Amino acid sequence: DDDDDDDAPAWIVNAKAYLLTVSDDQRWKRAVRHWARFEKGMGYPDGQSHDSCLPAKHRPIQVGQWLKARKYDHMPMIPSSKLTQYGATWRLWWMDIQPPTRPRPGPSGPSLNTLPRTELSNGAWEVLKRGGPNGLFIPLISLGWWIKAA
Repeated sequence: DDDDDDDAPAWIVNAKAYLLTVSDDQRWKRAVRHWARFEKGMGYPDGQSHDSCLPAKHRPIQVGQWLKARKYDHMPMIPSSKLTQYGATWRLWWMDIQPPTRPRPGPSGPSLNTLPRTELSNGAWEVLKRGGPNGLFIPLISLGWWIKAA
């Protein structure tokens, strides 16, 4: 990888190592690299304050279960029989944590499969500007579980 992680805390190094095993798809690897740059740009927050956490409403139950121990060698397995349910729950959670001014899917909005690249004010993104082990890392790793299961 071309990114310099020398100053990264151990949790970042471990998380990135796991995330890079999820898929060989270059789009996934690019997302992981962007996440690592985001964390570095945020100054590697420790995620201990409540303000660093993303909302848990609609979050898949597997996420909360994994967060209790955070073991990279014991990731949730999404059985194929639950894949559709997990995906629907994950997407509902992802949509729920988007900036309130971002267009929502629905009869008069965009498809559930896409989020428009709408120009929003910088302040609108504060809801997602969460670094650390309780921030944007959580949707990324839980998306990885979905990718691995599919």
